[in-house]
Amino acid sequence: MNFSTMPWSVWMLMITLFNVTGQPQASQKRTAYAHWTETPVMVDGRLSEPASEQTVVRVLFDAQKLYIGFECFDS
Repeated sequence: MNFSTMPWSVWMLMITLFNVTGQPQASQKRTAYAHWTETPVMVDGRLSEPASEQTVVRVLFDAQKLYIGFECFDS
């Protein structure tokens, strides 16, 4: 996939997940949830857009790297 053609929502998801795990505490488990949508999202502060297919994202990190895995489901 060409990075310049990647949908903005994927970029926003990656940035959000990075920020969620950016400065963790050793004893605290952090969880982030995200839902993909086929319809355009209006950024108006309301989360009323219909949800689409399920996608599981796993985020891990160590002292030097951030690992992001996607498991995408299709009906």
